[in-house]
Formats: sequence, C-alpha cells, structure tokens
Amino acid sequence: MKAHLAQQVERRFQRRLDERGVVYLLGAGASVCAGLPTMHDLTVKIHRGLPPDLKEHYDTIRSALQNQLGEGRCLNIEDILSELLLELARQSVPQEHRTTELFTAITSRVRRLLQSTSTFDHHRRFVKALCAREGRTVKRRPSPITIATTNYDLLVETSCEAEQIAWTNGFGGTFRRTWIPGCLACAICEHSGTEWRPIHRQVLLMKVHGSLSWHTVANGETRETAQVPTGLRAEQALMIWPHVGKEAAILHPPFNDLLKYFERALGCATVLATSGYGYGDEHLNGKILEWAKAGNGRSLVCMSKELPVWLSPHREADWLSVLTEDAIIWNGRVEQGKTDLWDFARFSLWLESSAGG
Repeated sequence: MKAHLAQQVERRFQRRLDERGVVYLLGAGASVCAGLPTMHDLTVKIHRGLPPDLKEHYDTIRSALQNQLGEGRCLNIEDILSELLLELARQSVPQEHRTTELFTAITSRVRRLLQSTSTFDHHRRFVKALCAREGRTVKRRPSPITIATTNYDLLVETSCEAEQIAWTNGFGGTFRRTWIPGCLACAICEHSGTEWRPIHRQVLLMKVHGSLSWHTVANGETRETAQVPTGLRAEQALMIWPHVGKEAAILHPPFNDLLKYFERALGCATVLATSGYGYGDEHLNGKILEWAKAGNGRSLVCMSKELPVWLSPHREADWLSVLTEDAIIWNGRVEQGKTDLWDFARFSLWLESSAGG
C-alpha cells in the first residue's frame, strides 16, 4: 500500500516536471555519486594531507573553535576556512605567514580533491533525460534547460559535451573564453521554415559559487580554460570558498551576475527542483523563499537525504514538497510511503525512464 502511494507521488512529480518553466538546483549531495567527497569526508582528507607544521596550526585553530562553539558542534572545513579568513582580515595577525600558508594549502587541496571524479554517468544520464523530456513536449516552444549549481566540479559541462548538448555558462569565445554574462540570456535557435525556434538540446548552466576552470589573470580579466589551471594562488581561483562570510563574495563579478540571472530564471519558472542542496546559503535561500511565497502556482521540490534545517519551518507550506530517505511531504502534507528519488543517482535513472530516454 505504501509503495503504491509513493508511486502516486512520483507520478505527480513527473507531471510537475512537465510544466512550463522548471529550474534545477544541484548541491554537493548531487556529486557524491561521481566519487566526490561529502563535507565530512572533505574535512578529513584535507586534514590528513597537510604537512606536520600546518597540521599543528590547523589543530590549534580547531581546538580554539571547538572550545568557543562547544563540544556538541561538529566542525568542518567551512568553520576552519572562516576562522582563517577572519585572521587574515585583522590588522595585526600573529603567525600571519603560517595562516596564509595554511589557507593556501587547504584551498589547493580542495581543488585537487574535487577534480578526482570516478564517473560522470549519472550526470550524463541527467542532462540527456532532461533534453528528451523537453523534446517530447510538442505543445509548447522548447526553451533551454536551466541548471544552477553550488558545485565547483565540471560534471555538468563534461556530461553535456559527451551527449553533444549545447551549453553556456556565461563565458564566450573559443580561443580566449572571457566572462560575457549576457550569454546566459541567449538561446540557440533553428529555423523551422516559418519561424525561428529554440532547439531543445541546450543547457543554461549557472555555477553560482564559481568553478574549478575559472580564474583571473594579471589584468583582472575573468577567464575559463578547457583544462583546470594549476599553480593558481587562492585569490586567483574564481571560487567562493566555503566560509560563513561567503554572502559578501556574491556582491562581486561574476557572482553578482550569476545571482541576477538565477533570480531572473526563477521569475520565469513555476517549479524549482533541488537535489543534494542543503539550503546552507542565505543569499540563495532568500531568493528562493521570495519566489516561492509569491504564489501563482509556484512549487519547490526538495530532494535530500534529510529535511534541510532551513526548510523545517516551512514544511506545512503548500508550495513545498520534500522527498527524503524516510519521508514524503507533498504540498505541505505528509504522505505515506517512501521514495529513493532523494538520491541523485536514483533521480537520474528515474528521469531517464520517465522521459523515455
């Protein structure tokens, strides 16, 4: 009986994804199936890979933070980076050189660890299924598939190229790819004989926290390279490092442009489907909540292993649906049964089967 009820919810979800204007938002949990570490695993691996002198400095900072925040708080790399950035921002910093060395070592290690994907099969299946779903809907004009992500990895880009799907992320050019945010407002069209129509196999990708392949050059220009650049200083890498003050970074290019286009995409959407996003970014959450509460039949569907803390106060809102490992909430009401769509790998398989891909 419960399995039958869960299937009913999945059918409702399928119909919802067939609606006009769906935006997908992927968080770190969506990259775990590709072999990338969780926040806990990332924290452990970074600490393990530090040289002895920097590991000692790391442990000193962690102990001080633990005493300050209490033993009940499980510290992660975001907490450590936040403290390091606070130290570097002070006028007079004891052991400033070692603090800089530790920050550089951690950020370099983060970049290396996030390059070590074991597979992109699930993301490839994901983008292929989305294109198949868009292509089969003949009652409306096709539009680019909009995917936003807080992840730095290159899984979506790699998957699009493997499937020969056109994509843009705000960079333009072939030999020298530079930041041209207007690209995120464009679509590739084909002539049907009577009119120009957007092709259905195209993706607008908004990497709101930056990317492994983005960096700045000596003249301050923002660039993207086909290969992940090596030997970058932390300030050259265009990535919003995980720390409590990351909202301030969103005020500067290219991140302010990306937030603007994310908000614009939401304004045209009726459904926001999130997978693996923990709702830990207030600058995104505020835009999402404002959009959802505006009404007009808008629907937020969260797929997550557990109910994100930030969503808990809204769990009875009629615009919210949540699919977790242990429960289903649909339009603010608890439903019987369970579904495995909270897991991105399972979600991509389900999309493929439901899209006829």
